[in-house]
Amino acid sequence: NEYNATKCTGSPRYMSHENYYGLPYGKPTDVYSFAFIFYQVVSLDTSFYLHKTLQIHEERVYKKNVRPKVDKCIPETLRKWIKSSWNHDASARPRMDSIFEGMSLYFKAAATANGRSQ
Repeated sequence: NEYNATKCTGSPRYMSHENYYGLPYGKPTDVYSFAFIFYQVVSLDTSFYLHKTLQIHEERVYKKNVRPKVDKCIPETLRKWIKSSWNHDASARPRMDSIFEGMSLYFKAAATANGRSQ
């Protein structure tokens, strides 16, 4: 499912390569963006806040594939998911339904381990 949408739709901080360069994009673009938002929530860190111009952001993120460092205090399961969702190759990103399923299982297990159940 690809969208024929406008190039550079949204905030560059959360924008995938294919969106930035005006290529056809679909649900993997949403996975990419969601992963940055999720990272921001769990890390309490704003991605790329030092990128003061779009040119700097383009050079580092879209050309050199620079990503934020995912701190080891974030559980490994979530770190792996975040990193794989940031892949510059849209076809290599996980599907959102598998992310949702994995996150549901992860958080249910975490709640059970902490003595909470649903």
